[in-house]
Amino acid sequence: MDSEKISSYKYSEKMTSLIVKMYDSPDEFFSVAQKIYLENYLSWLGMEKVRTIANLFRDAYRAYPIAERKKLGDRFLWFTKPLKMEVSQFSRLFGSFWLLMRKRPEASSFLVKAIRDEHFTSGVNEEFVDEYNSPENPLLREIFASKIEQIVDFIFDSTFLYIAENSLDQYTLFDMVIYALLKRKKEQILIAFLRNKNILISKECYEKIISFAKEEKLFSLLKFAYHNFLFANSVNFSEFYEYYSLLSNEEKEEQDGYLSRIVEANHLEKPYLLIQGGENKKEILKYLTLDEFSSLSSLIKEKYKNEYADYLLSALEKRCQRETVDSKDIYFCISCYPEMKKELLFSPALKEYSYRSEEKRKDYLLMLAKNDLMEESSLLIYQGDGHVSD
Repeated sequence: MDSEKISSYKYSEKMTSLIVKMYDSPDEFFSVAQKIYLENYLSWLGMEKVRTIANLFRDAYRAYPIAERKKLGDRFLWFTKPLKMEVSQFSRLFGSFWLLMRKRPEASSFLVKAIRDEHFTSGVNEEFVDEYNSPENPLLREIFASKIEQIVDFIFDSTFLYIAENSLDQYTLFDMVIYALLKRKKEQILIAFLRNKNILISKECYEKIISFAKEEKLFSLLKFAYHNFLFANSVNFSEFYEYYSLLSNEEKEEQDGYLSRIVEANHLEKPYLLIQGGENKKEILKYLTLDEFSSLSSLIKEKYKNEYADYLLSALEKRCQRETVDSKDIYFCISCYPEMKKELLFSPALKEYSYRSEEKRKDYLLMLAKNDLMEESSLLIYQGDGHVSD
């Protein structure tokens, strides 16, 4: 092999002959092939540069057995690393090589490596846009959903938005994609995914979106997340009310039908009636749960002044009849009504409830201490065996 410049056509002829001669030494063959290519390619036209490499690897794919074919992805990235070409040429080159690779077992790991290579980042993004919804080849959808953390920083925002707006996939769980986007605070892209009704997201994932949006004060994202969350899951009134509070009066009017469906599905008619400003009869309070008393504390105190005490105590009694892991909801509600803290903390129902476990008793005593009511309480000592003594 001399150093005289050769044409792209002559290069391909030489490589066809060389691959036969060096069949048992593929490492040496690719080393020689790269060396000759680098010596000559700058004098070729743009498409000649691309076509010559594509032909080289296509011939290698046909010639070599399975064990060597598995290495072609890594060889391709190594071969092209020192090249200087336009982004569009690298993109066309990737598209040509991807046709060889996309149905092979190693295609997934190759694509992850390729998108992280600055030469091919644009080309891989183009493939995601062109082939994401392909019914014949679901590989790109699978890679996007399962390997997103490895590629998220190399996917263009425009690619994310395209997938978010055009995905037809109703069966792949997108939780990992959402978590990766949350970590990078991609609010507008997250909203685009939430707008697409085809996107499947778990309840736990929605809860993380909501928590994140609250912490970051991303109210547009919070609004979209709550809207979808309420529609897809059984919810309590506090969750519904948080969404309702985000809406403007105009939005409440526009979404009246949607809001009514959520209310009916979750049996929230009474508290919903209260926040809408209808039915001033205080008897409506008898239907509220303790959580609803917490969510609506400001409104209840303003609307019913001192007429709600008996209903709140009744709601506390009903809550104490239920067994739950912790007592956070009880003491949160009490904190919402500081003017009634003594009456609530000394209620017979809560005292009895506090004896159900050592943890519940501890929570109760801490709440008494926090409110400076220890001396006024007639305490019983919990023995840890289900019994109490003076």
